[in-house]
Amino acid sequence: LTVEEIQKTVAAHFNIKISDLKSPKRLKALVLPRQIAMYLSRQLTSMSFPEIGERFGGKDHSTIIHAIKKIENLQDTDFQVRSVISSLKNTLTR
Repeated sequence: LTVEEIQKTVAAHFNIKISDLKSPKRLKALVLPRQIAMYLSRQLTSMSFPEIGERFGGKDHSTIIHAIKKIENLQDTDFQVRSVISSLKNTLTR
């Protein structure tokens, strides 16, 4: 499984472009899908934070760490986020 496959799946799920996941845009409609894609990239690949950052348009490793912590916290409190991630994981690990 590659980061590109994860990006493609997440982008399709949220009906956005892959280029939007990699862009520096901070629109609310892009931030959550991007963070979810970063979180899944860390969970489902063996890539390091800097390597994942590179695949998301050259983001800093600290951005990836922040995204992962944010999604972990959201999963504890937001059922919808938890079910989206669960659904994406199932799609990706088939």
